[in-house]
Amino acid sequence: MSGMLFFPPDYLKDETNGAGLVATTVIMVTLASAFVGLRFYTRIKIVRALGASDWTIFLALLFSIGSTACTLYGLQAVYAGNLLYPLSLLTVKFSILILYLRILSSMFLHRLCYAAIGLVTVLCGFTIINTITACVPVESSWNYFAHPNPWCWPQPATMWANIGIHMFTEVMILVLPMPFLLSLDAPWRRKIGVVLLFALGAIVIIVGAMRLPYIVSLGSSKDATWDSVIVSIWSAIELNTAIICACAMTLKPLINRIFPRLFTDGYHPQGSKEDVTSGGNRAGDRPLTIGTRRNRPVAPDIMALETLRSSDRPDMPT
Repeated sequence: MSGMLFFPPDYLKDETNGAGLVATTVIMVTLASAFVGLRFYTRIKIVRALGASDWTIFLALLFSIGSTACTLYGLQAVYAGNLLYPLSLLTVKFSILILYLRILSSMFLHRLCYAAIGLVTVLCGFTIINTITACVPVESSWNYFAHPNPWCWPQPATMWANIGIHMFTEVMILVLPMPFLLSLDAPWRRKIGVVLLFALGAIVIIVGAMRLPYIVSLGSSKDATWDSVIVSIWSAIELNTAIICACAMTLKPLINRIFPRLFTDGYHPQGSKEDVTSGGNRAGDRPLTIGTRRNRPVAPDIMALETLRSSDRPDMPT
C-alpha cells in the first residue's frame, strides 16, 4: 500500500470500519505466534537443535506483530507498518531458503538456494526502498496537508511491480525443491507426503491472489482511507499465513510424537527400527537429507526436515 491516500470531500472524521481489521489481525497474529511456539518446542524438546531458519522465522513474527500494531494505531504508524510488512515477508522467505540449505545436501541445490537468496534480497529490497520513498518528503505519506505538491511513485506501475515481485519470489521458492523431491528413492506415499508438505506455500500464493482485486480497486477508490482497510485485512492474512506455513513444514517430529502411527506405511530398510521421537531414524544412522547420494544409508523417514541434530550437521553449510 505505497503511495499517498487522500481524504474524500465528504470525509467524516469519527466514522470507522476498523472492527474487522482489529479482529482479523489479532486472530492471525495469535495463530502465527502459536505455530512459531510449536516450532520452537519441536526444535528444542524433540529435535534438540535450533538453527538460523528458526531465529529468522521468529524475526518475521516480530515484524508481523509490529506491522499489525502500526496498522491499528494510525496514519503515521501505518507508514511504519507498510515498511514492516515487506520486511516480514522477506524474512519468511529467508527462513524457508535457509531450511532448504539445511536439508538439501547436493552442491547444485545449495547453489540454487544461494542464488534464490540473492535474487529475493534484490527484488524484495526494491519493494522496501519503494515503501520508504513512497512520497517525498516522506511526511507526505501520512500527513496529507504537510506539503502541497509532494512527489510520489507513479501508480499503478509501482503497485504492479511490487505485487509481481512478491508473487514471483513465492512461486520460485515453492517450485525450487520440487524436481528433487519427486526424484526421491522412496515409496510413493511418503514421496507425496513430502511434496504436499513443501507445497503448503501454495496457500500463501492463493491468499495473495485473493488480495489482488482489492489492491487494484484501491487505486481508483474515492475514499482510500476507508477502502484500504480490506487491503490491510488481506495483507495480515497473507503475512501470517506465510509464517504459519513456514512453521508447519517443520512440525512433523511433533506430529510423530503425538500420533506415532499417522505417517507410517510399513516401509523399513533392512535391519532398521523406527524411532518416532527422532523422526524415524535408526540409531546411529546419519539422517538422510534430500539430494544425497543413494548409496548412503536410507533412513525410514526420508523427510529429514527436523531429524538433523546439531552434532551431525551445521545449520548453515560451509
